Amino acid sequence: MILKNLLGRKARTLLTVFGIAVGVAAVIAQGAMADGFIQGYSAISGGSGADILVVQDDALDIMFSTVDQDTAPILAGMPGVTEVSEMVYTFAATDAAPHFIVYGYDPGGFAIQHFEIVDGKPLLTKATGKGGKPLLLGRAAADDQGKRVGDTFRLYESSYRIVGIFETGEPFEDGAAVVLLEDAQHIDGKPRQTNRPAISTRRAWPRRATGIAR
Repeated sequence: MILKNLLGRKARTLLTVFGIAVGVAAVIAQGAMADGFIQGYSAISGGSGADILVVQDDALDIMFSTVDQDTAPILAGMPGVTEVSEMVYTFAATDAAPHFIVYGYDPGGFAIQHFEIVDGKPLLTKATGKGGKPLLLGRAAADDQGKRVGDTFRLYESSYRIVGIFETGEPFEDGAAVVLLEDAQHIDGKPRQTNRPAISTRRAWPRRATGIAR
């Protein structure tokens, strides 16, 4: 009887099957997105050595969080806080991709230390002259776009010079770029705003030649 009803009303049956398929696909897609967000947050928090991330309380995602830089000195003065490191997380168009992940960091902060330089040198605190502003490029992004140290890398209409290639083991980061905090703020169109201050509540580990400018 059930089979007869299904075959007798083929249009409704097909629509029902289609609806179920769309629902299943949506659940799978949401699961994949959730896994991606978990990987991204893991890279931003755990990989950076942060104990606490401070974000805007009503932000839907860390990318949409806006925290004024005047907050950092206040956080740094709180009991138990040993260091505060700020970050900008945004997107920019490149010659090869319309939506390319760009991180902005203070070269002297603890959060950039996990970007292990495998070729070239760490991020500098100022432009290097020929080729534009300094930029670190993830190994995966460099391989995908055929870039190496010394090459020019465009973010929107601005030219950057690749000073180093890094690896972190996190796909979100290894397929991205790192620029100076103020350069990322300019790209994002939000001067003196960051996505999140990262707080360290333990003694900082010894500086090493990774993403730190000497």
